[in-house]
Amino acid sequence: MSNISDYVEIPMNQGYFYWTTPTGVRFGDEATGGEFSLDGSQAIFSTGVSLSMVPSTVSDAFFKRMLKGSNAYESNGVFYANCAEEMQDLWIMIEDHWIQIRGRDLLSDISEAQDNTLCIVNFLPSVDNFWVFGNTIYKDYYVYHNPTENVMGWAPTKDLQKTPLKKARVPVDPISFSYDWAAV
Repeated sequence: MSNISDYVEIPMNQGYFYWTTPTGVRFGDEATGGEFSLDGSQAIFSTGVSLSMVPSTVSDAFFKRMLKGSNAYESNGVFYANCAEEMQDLWIMIEDHWIQIRGRDLLSDISEAQDNTLCIVNFLPSVDNFWVFGNTIYKDYYVYHNPTENVMGWAPTKDLQKTPLKKARVPVDPISFSYDWAAV
């Protein structure tokens, strides 16, 4: 562990999966990134999947904001990018703590020769209305599952490649785009 003072426990609901309701999302760093509140869709955490899934109710706005300024493109509901693409960091708020997903961890090489010529974006739109957080969210964190206390404990690895979970206020601006009457 990086430092015991970096360890944060986040309450979870327990069932077949650990689950909770994410409260916010931020695209980019704290100074320049856009912070948005989420719609109350629940999220499950799964170490059994590589990719993460975004609920159908927020996926359009999520991907427009996450991929803004990138050369990523969509084909049959999957987003692809050049592996050299520099993605901005993504932050997911659980309770009142930000969990970092580095931009470089948002892409995985899927090229046949494994030569970094084609990458997939590690988030997919879901046909359902819940989040699935796969291995991307866990990368470079030590995560402790405590079923007795119904919590997940998080701390960055000793290499400190990620920021410790940061406590912050829950964003108030909704992620959805407001209806543009002028455009209509």
